[in-house]
Order: sequence, then C-alpha cells, then structure tokens
Amino acid sequence: MTLRKVSGWSLALASAVAMLSSSGALGAPTPAQAVLVAGQGKNPGENALIIVDPAARKIVARIPLSGQPHNIAVSPDGKTAYTSNALRGTDAKNYPGLTRTDADPDPLPSDTISVVDLEAQKEVRTIKVGAGANPHGIWYAAGKVYFTLEGNKTVGRYDPKHDLVDWIAGVGQNRVHELVVTQDGQKIFTANIGSDNAAMLAPWDPKFDHIAEGERPLPWNVTLIPTGPGAEGIALSADEKEVWIVNGGDATVAVIDVATRKVVKTVPLNFEEPLRITITPDGKRALVPSRAGEVAVLDTKTRSVIKRIPNVGTQIHGVVVSPDNSFAYTASQGEAEVTIIDLKSYTVVGRIPTGTGKKAFDGIDGIGWAQRR
Repeated sequence: MTLRKVSGWSLALASAVAMLSSSGALGAPTPAQAVLVAGQGKNPGENALIIVDPAARKIVARIPLSGQPHNIAVSPDGKTAYTSNALRGTDAKNYPGLTRTDADPDPLPSDTISVVDLEAQKEVRTIKVGAGANPHGIWYAAGKVYFTLEGNKTVGRYDPKHDLVDWIAGVGQNRVHELVVTQDGQKIFTANIGSDNAAMLAPWDPKFDHIAEGERPLPWNVTLIPTGPGAEGIALSADEKEVWIVNGGDATVAVIDVATRKVVKTVPLNFEEPLRITITPDGKRALVPSRAGEVAVLDTKTRSVIKRIPNVGTQIHGVVVSPDNSFAYTASQGEAEVTIIDLKSYTVVGRIPTGTGKKAFDGIDGIGWAQRR
C-alpha cells in the first residue's frame, strides 16, 4: 500500500514538473537588461511574453498573457511592459462578413493591451480599447502608452498613473499599423499600410494647419505624407528630426523631414518585402529586415545601404539594438527564434529558440528591450 502511494505521488510530481516546464514558468529572475518577445499561441493559455537574457543567451521566463501579443512597449525604468493584443480568433465578431473557420475557432480577446510587471513576471492588468479596435503598434513616451487601432483607423493613449485610456484621435487611413512618438508626446507618426502614407499628428500649427475665419483651432491636426506603397515599418531618428518609413510594396525607405513634413529621400533596398525598421541608439545606422531573411544596414547620414547580412531568419517582425550599439536581436517568426547579430562584424553570432515544441505556441512576433533603472 505504501509503495503504491509513493509511486502514485512520484508520478504526479513528475507530471506536475513536466507541465510546469512546458508552461514556461522557468523561475529565473528578470535580468537588468532583457530582450522581450511576443510569443503567440492559437488557444487560450498559449500566449506569453518571453523574457530572454541577452548576456546568457537563454530564455529565463514565459509570462502567460490573456490575449495574443503582437508588439511591445517598455517603460523607461524597465519594470513594466505593455503588449498590443492583436486580432485573433474574434474575426467574426469584429469584422462583419467574415466567418470563423474550423482552423481558427477559439475566441481570444483581441481588443486589449496587457500590462506586465517584469519583476514579478506577471500580467497585472488588461486594458480594453474598444470592440473591433485591433491594437497593433505601441510606444511609450512622456509617461503615457500610445497605440494604433487598425480596426477603427485611430490612435489612442493610455495613462498608467490613472489607469485609463485618456485620448483617442482619428487618422482615417487604412491599416494604421505602426507608430513612433517624440519624447515630449507632442508629435505622433503612423505608418498606414493600406493608404501608402504616413500620418503626423501634432498640435495646431499656423504654418501648416488652416481654419475657417472665426473658428477655433483643433487641439490636434493630422498631416498626411505620401511615402510609397505598403507603408509598414517606421522608426524615429535619435535626434527626432527624421522619421523613416519602410514601404513593403516597392522595397524602399522613405525619409521624412519632421520640420517640413515632407519626404526628402527615398532609398531603394533592392530586396523583396521589407517588414520593419530600427535605428540604432547612437543614430548612425538603420536596420531593415526582409521577409526572406536578409537584413540591410543603412548609413543614416548618407541615407544609403552599406551592408547586407544574409541568412538571419525569415519573417522577421522586429529588431532591437542593445544600448551600446554592439548587438541587434531579431524576432525571426519563421524559425521561432531570436537571432543575434554582431554589429561590428555584421555576422550572425547566435540563435535562441523561443518555441516550446508545441506548434500552436511556436509563433513569435514583436520584440522589445527592457533596461532596468
């Protein structure tokens, strides 16, 4: 009898350990410098914010999320992350005319932003941003969290201090995809894939914005800037004087001068389907990954391609760069891994698998950097 009890207890313990391991509850603390990856699952319980230690080059935690994460923003103190939980599974509810299929039957909350405590490694809050909103791009600036809402063609702002969405503004363009925001929160730029342009939202400026006589100026105005077909990726220069837009349709980068609100240079990339763009912290280089796995390096001063890094990873949906400009980390969706690039030698020096072995969980998307201060 005793042996049976011990045997049963041992089997239960082994099963529990296996379940704990597969759930990603790894138990290691969040490092002072961390790479964050949006881990996507198809079913409830399979979505997570993955924490990677870039020094040890290993995953230290998987934080379960209530929705499917897409992009990531991090507070300046490195203690809190925010994920935009994009459309998945609720297509039929959010978009009239679409029918749920057997391949994607499970409703997941898609119109939310998750707030994650990186020290406690826990989702602490879920913010509803409106039915059918489909949040996508996300950015932290001036104490607020800014985000795009593709479903209703707007941008919104969340106030963490008061725990409320305190502002929403219409952009009116198709697929308001990614965004960047100046540090003072006074200028917002969006890349609008379906309208082939960028939008600049800023307080009323008499040099650009006109009103009828006797009318009061609106607090915010939108300037549309044609950039090229399929405006998808977006980056803000280190001095905030330029915005760089990746056009997936013709594989170019459009450089916008913030002062004049005009494209001043269009750079051909000469590869197919660029997805994202990141400018290094020192402002000297821009990194543009292609869907096929190549990363182009551009000199931001000459606005030209200076290097191409092959065989990085396919379907790269994000790139972050370490604060010392030494390494870049890509979220390679096709391989479900973080790829490490040495920015001195321009070579791939490491790969960190992010999958769990369960196909439904092996997808990854956005990537972020957390620097605890």
